[in-house]
Amino acid sequence: MHACTHIFLSTIFPFFIIGDSLIRIKSGSFYGKIEDDALADTNEVYNIHGMITGNLEVRNSAVIKLHGMICENLIVFDSGKVFLYGMVTKSLIANGGYVEIHGMISGDVIKKGGNVQIDKSAVIKGRIVGL
Repeated sequence: MHACTHIFLSTIFPFFIIGDSLIRIKSGSFYGKIEDDALADTNEVYNIHGMITGNLEVRNSAVIKLHGMICENLIVFDSGKVFLYGMVTKSLIANGGYVEIHGMISGDVIKKGGNVQIDKSAVIKGRIVGL
């Protein structure tokens, strides 16, 4: 877990920075690029059409509709929900929550908890573990 050392609130960019290396994205639609790890952790809907170059963590009933790209891992906790239509270049790790995969995952799909559904149109290049 990342320490909360400072918060930068932005009226221009759809995110805030928490600590030195975790960016909390705001709900709504996002079309830009975040060059770090990101967090969605409020009970709201996030439409991601852009790119996150690090990991994305989904927590606390956040709902992600991913049409863009996550360049590292997508990690789902608690009661988070993910509807993946875009691409994850590494692995999807479900520690809980609900995940529907319609897009592409270049790495593994690892289910440690929660519910993971893989649509027939999905492309998984790595292993499928725990389903």
